[in-house]
Amino acid sequence: MMENENYLQQSEGMHLGETSDISLSASADNDTHQAVVEMNNDPEVVVIAEGTTEIAPNEYKERVNLKEVRLPKSLEKIGKRAFYGCQNLTVVVFGGNEKVIEDEAFANCRALRKIELPDSLEEIGYGAIENFELGGTIALTNLKKLGARNFNISSSLKFEVGPNLEDIGMSSFNCVTKINVSSDNKKFKLRDGLLLDRLGTRLLFCERDMTDMVLIPATVTKIDDYAFYNCRKIKGVTIPDAVTEIPGYAFSGCEALTEVFLPGKLEKIARFAFYRCKALTEINIPGTVKKIESYAFGSCQGLKEVKVSDVCETRGAFESTVVVVPVPADQLTFSSHSSAATFMSSGSAAVRSSSTPFRTESAAAYKASVSSYSSALGSNNNLANQKRDEINDRRMEQKRQEQMRVKEERQNAQEELNARMREEFMEKKDALMQKVAFIKDELRRTSGVNVLKKNKLNNQLYECTIQAIDLNGKYGTYIDESEKIEIDD
Repeated sequence: MMENENYLQQSEGMHLGETSDISLSASADNDTHQAVVEMNNDPEVVVIAEGTTEIAPNEYKERVNLKEVRLPKSLEKIGKRAFYGCQNLTVVVFGGNEKVIEDEAFANCRALRKIELPDSLEEIGYGAIENFELGGTIALTNLKKLGARNFNISSSLKFEVGPNLEDIGMSSFNCVTKINVSSDNKKFKLRDGLLLDRLGTRLLFCERDMTDMVLIPATVTKIDDYAFYNCRKIKGVTIPDAVTEIPGYAFSGCEALTEVFLPGKLEKIARFAFYRCKALTEINIPGTVKKIESYAFGSCQGLKEVKVSDVCETRGAFESTVVVVPVPADQLTFSSHSSAATFMSSGSAAVRSSSTPFRTESAAAYKASVSSYSSALGSNNNLANQKRDEINDRRMEQKRQEQMRVKEERQNAQEELNARMREEFMEKKDALMQKVAFIKDELRRTSGVNVLKKNKLNNQLYECTIQAIDLNGKYGTYIDESEKIEIDD
């Protein structure tokens, strides 16, 4: 603060006509915040003075001329929407000690694509860094809270859930491809590519490179928005019985998805839940589902027909898919609205967009035509459980094969090591025995009167004996007993 006061005194003490590179900015709607001292008057570049600890909410909101911001080492907090809508901002240089970036601090900064976040961060607010292209790995070890809707356009980002992270908002990892959880983290865990809370009841994220069938743990009761967004390689998913809602965009963009086992107690499928699941050709909607929101199955070109109960609202949920509703023909009434047609049956309604293809059947015809479908709905849980058993069996077999492969690789590696170490031993043994033979030959040729030379040769022979003992000990596990070095006196 002393440094700020000095800047203020300098600014107040200037005479008219003098120029200065120092300007004072303060948020008009919140005078409790510290005044921000800028080191220049350039409308395109803001260099905030050292000593500033906080940037107030809306401080630089919608400064369309702003292109570059340089923050001081003293800064700890960037307020809500502080740089919101600075559409020409391209460079932000952090001081390195920031702890908090509040909600939407850099939202709608369309030109700002790359940014290096300081490891000092403890809290990132809602949508604070939503639209940045952050490559490589983000490992913020001090981060405690990550708000919703961050990391939304990064295409190849890996994220490390650090030991201190306690709160993760929904749809925070839309474009993260890989994730890892610190073993010291007490709130979250990673299981088979799925990010779960520690209790296993909330599913936050699925790694984008997951393939084949995904088995969601039976403990899960809630799936986050965007949890499987753009998992383009998964082919099937089983959803546990305790889940009652498929949230928005949950499986959007899963282009290879062909099998979905919905839980028997499901009540709602939210907007865009299965949008662009192009390979999906069939899905059984449980009779418990009361609402399917707009575009839930939009752009699912392979899904030609789906049957729903007469109490299920499906306004705008389907595009080219034919929706079959069990409405008795003799009780059918029609009423036209601006954007929907309502089919009434015994006081229940199925509402859908007027652009959605549909057909109705009499009770008898419907019962006959969907007997197998009804059976499938009734045994949906059994199908899901059967699929889970199949997946578990397959995983156990894969695990067994993997263990055998690892065992074989270790055995081969050990054999290679044994051969290499034995070869190394034999080379050293040959060299040592040649040296011993030379010393013994010299001893035989040395006359008895040359005592000094004989003592020297005997010492060398003793050293060879010690070396032989060391080699036998070092390579003992790689050689046979008969191959050990023996030096006669």
